[in-house]
Amino acid sequence: MVSRFRRTLSFPKPSITPRPTSYHHVRSVSLPCRSHPLFSQLNDEINDLKSWISEERNSSWICQGFIRLKNLHDSFNDLLQLPKTQESLHRRSDYIEKLLDEFLQFIDVFDDVELAGIIRDVNEVTVSVTTLMLNGISGSSTKSKACINSGLNFMNKKSSKCEERIQEFEEVEGQKLISLRKQGDNDVKNLLKKFENLEKCVVEMESESGKMFRSLINTRVSLLNILTL
Repeated sequence: MVSRFRRTLSFPKPSITPRPTSYHHVRSVSLPCRSHPLFSQLNDEINDLKSWISEERNSSWICQGFIRLKNLHDSFNDLLQLPKTQESLHRRSDYIEKLLDEFLQFIDVFDDVELAGIIRDVNEVTVSVTTLMLNGISGSSTKSKACINSGLNFMNKKSSKCEERIQEFEEVEGQKLISLRKQGDNDVKNLLKKFENLEKCVVEMESESGKMFRSLINTRVSLLNILTL
């Protein structure tokens, strides 16, 4: 019995050329962190203060300066409460100590007893001068002189600066008071209105400076807390 062989066709496999290894540089996209809104707010308030310097200097100019400066330090104090800010500043203890010294100087200015005394003197001079002017207009020169002396006796207990101001009014009480009387009641009312506005401005200035003082204290406390972390 003859064996049968099955013929098979065999094709060579195509040679596969290996692909060259390609090296691709993967670029990492690293976006900058968005700044905290407080930074933008602080920049706006700093620019606001810079523009305030060149504004018209009227009776409310000083008070506006106190208000804007307080707002700036309140925002700065909020920035100091952020953990990232505290972490960054904690590594710079020398810088914080310098800031503490500088803030202490500002606190001394706002807590100056002499400044508070001047504010009180301005109030007292306002009341005294108003009384002197009214008495000088409604009474004779002799009566006006007595009122001035009374005002001087009152102001002798105060600072020498106040005494000098009262003495200036004594020197001009003659013809100038008579001239003022002739100008009529309207001028007197305008004068009194100016003194009232001055008194309101002084009271507001004292209030705003007190708020500014407390804001500086809060900022300094925050810096001390960072230093002791």
